[in-house]
Amino acid sequence: MNLIGYLSLGYPTIKDTFDVADIYVGNGVDVLEIDFPAADPFMDSELIQNRMKAALKACSNYDEYMKAIVKIQKLHPKTQIYILAYEETIKTIGVDKFTKFMNDQKLTELIYVGGDNKKIKKHLEDNNIRLAQYVRLHLPEEDLVQARGTKGFIYLQAKSDKAHPQYKTIKEVIAYLRQNEAKNKLINCGVGVSTTEDLKRVKDAGADGAFIGSTFLKLHGDVPALKAKIQEFKAVIK
Repeated sequence: MNLIGYLSLGYPTIKDTFDVADIYVGNGVDVLEIDFPAADPFMDSELIQNRMKAALKACSNYDEYMKAIVKIQKLHPKTQIYILAYEETIKTIGVDKFTKFMNDQKLTELIYVGGDNKKIKKHLEDNNIRLAQYVRLHLPEEDLVQARGTKGFIYLQAKSDKAHPQYKTIKEVIAYLRQNEAKNKLINCGVGVSTTEDLKRVKDAGADGAFIGSTFLKLHGDVPALKAKIQEFKAVIK
């Protein structure tokens, strides 16, 4: 199973992001989830919202963020990257320009958030960019409809107060998805993986990967603690 680490691009500066990427990869992160900071990241936690806004305050030029991703790829050529971008950010960059960047850098996996512009989504998918689909743990039909129509991985909610009447555990949910909406897709779990116990539960349920966000982000000011935490999480999935 892959350990996926969230990387706040440009926070507090782009140079700092390179250092964090080195720490992540050097201590066991398998996949980097890299965001383009958004002006209105309304779907994210307050922690990530503040980081995105601070990044844009320090640098509002998206060309610099694209250059930074290229550099991270060169520094870590064996590490897979998932891109996260808000719909409004893609519009600001320019749909064609964003698409060309993704294609030029062979970045195929996109977490597309904050909108449902079908024209933009189709354009991206027609250009070999796979859009991840978020699926809530209680499996509402609207999530499953979207999951059937996307080529990207399933981003499965890891914890919820709601449960499906038939598939009550995350293991049962993953088994259902593998037989139906995710026969040939990865299932990566997030939104609720913050401890090693959470990670073990997701691993034992059969997930392909787990997103770790705030648990790592909160330690960016304490490098030894961050390294130790990543290694602790990695040990769970070895």
